[in-house]
Amino acid sequence: MKAIVKTMAVAGALLLLGGCATQQQTPQEEAFQAAQNQCTTQTNSMVNGSRNAWGGGLEWSNYFEWCMGNQGYTKEQLKTIWY
Repeated sequence: MKAIVKTMAVAGALLLLGGCATQQQTPQEEAFQAAQNQCTTQTNSMVNGSRNAWGGGLEWSNYFEWCMGNQGYTKEQLKTIWY
């Protein structure tokens, strides 16, 4: 599972780099990206790169969504990074 998380992180970074090279980000986009990076790092550290944290109770995506929600982002806003 660690390989999947790392692959997702690399793919996301490449997409972000590609997008940054072609257009300037708004302050809102920069804040969203910073929150995304912080929550990705925090989530990876909480679940140790495993699919389920704390004995199968909370999946990576659920913790990430919770983290982003605590920073004021909705599930609809999160769809922009996943879909």
